[in-house]
Amino acid sequence: MNYSKTVKEEASLYCTFTGFRIFSRGFEALCQLRDNRVFSRVNIRFLPARRENFMYYLLKFLVKDYDKIIFWGLLNDEAPITLNIVNNNNVKMIEKLKNSSLRKIELGNTGFTAFTDSIEKAEKITGKIYSYLFQVKDNTTLITINRMDDWIRVVGVMRENSVKDTLNLLVRLGEVMKTLK
Repeated sequence: MNYSKTVKEEASLYCTFTGFRIFSRGFEALCQLRDNRVFSRVNIRFLPARRENFMYYLLKFLVKDYDKIIFWGLLNDEAPITLNIVNNNNVKMIEKLKNSSLRKIELGNTGFTAFTDSIEKAEKITGKIYSYLFQVKDNTTLITINRMDDWIRVVGVMRENSVKDTLNLLVRLGEVMKTLK
């Protein structure tokens, strides 16, 4: 699978420009959106699994190491909420957030749990992205919105439709954030 080609094709639905920066391990794509109503820019970073070692291929199914993809959407305004939506398979992150000052919200049968500082706003957001959560359930591990930052971050696993589905979720989250002001 040619990841850079996939990113460029899927990003072209929302972006006028997609540029790439290559790192020693993976690459990052910078996307300028057609209109700046939601985000001023979107960054997509691809981090491949470590394949330098021959043992990787033998142990691939045991270690469950996947190619990772991280999306950042730079909001035009400050985020009005701190919200972490965690895939229920990410037990370590759920335990970490349980011990924080954030309050927990169960998100039904979506396969996600939310932790927030504002239950009312979190329920509005999750209600508007509920169907998107089902689409990304198998390839997204964490969605983070932080009141202190102006980024929305989505962390996931690279699969065939993960770029398209995750980018759709990110743009929808940005649109929902605009309505919360």
